[in-house]
Amino acid sequence: MKTVFAKFIDGTLGFMLMYFAAFAVLCYFVPKSFAALTALSFCSALFLIFGFKERVNGSKTKLSKNASEMFFNFMFEGNGAPAKLLKNGLSQKGISSSVRGGALYAAGTAAYFHFSEPPSQSDIARDIAKAKRYGCKKLLVFSEIAKPFPQIDGYEITPVTGDDVYKLFCSLDCLPKRRFEKKQKRRFAALASALSKDKLPRYFLLAAGLAAVAVFTRSIICAVCAAVAAALFVGSIIFGAVKAKKRSAT
Repeated sequence: MKTVFAKFIDGTLGFMLMYFAAFAVLCYFVPKSFAALTALSFCSALFLIFGFKERVNGSKTKLSKNASEMFFNFMFEGNGAPAKLLKNGLSQKGISSSVRGGALYAAGTAAYFHFSEPPSQSDIARDIAKAKRYGCKKLLVFSEIAKPFPQIDGYEITPVTGDDVYKLFCSLDCLPKRRFEKKQKRRFAALASALSKDKLPRYFLLAAGLAAVAVFTRSIICAVCAAVAAALFVGSIIFGAVKAKKRSAT
């Protein structure tokens, strides 16, 4: 999540730098009054687009964080806890169901939960055998990690993984209790936000615009600002590559 300082920089200083860069470039081609209006419209549109994109990414990040906390809390519950909680949630919606052996059965549909690790082919085979015993032709297989499941003739196997599991439990108001707090302290949060991959288009436009102004005006200040923007652009690429490598290693 962004810090207050990072939001302030994005909302004020970043907009001003981009506006003055666009205004300085446009002044060489159109009158100043028209250049000011065009630069303002251009920068406002860019910031609206960037802001919408950041809000969408923020919502996805929050959803993934909540889903991760839900699976973390399930680690301290019994094996049959997901089925029991889901049964309670369905009963509040007027849907009758039953729990047998850690699985949930309702209206010809069987739900099996494999939160500790993705189900193997043998796990799926056992689930199908149980579903057949209770006359269920449709299987819902819940797992934290997405994994392709084998499809068996005569049975409809639907995986429910990751964030979708959280959205279902949240919609039915049957999330597990938060027995433990999973705290993660982010070091250098402001720096990490400044080097986010979402800033790449902004740093590129700033570097290009300021570099153009420096060429036309031979301004040392603009050249220095262009170099800083270019350094932030390259730094964001390197930071994103390092994060991607660490993520793949884990």
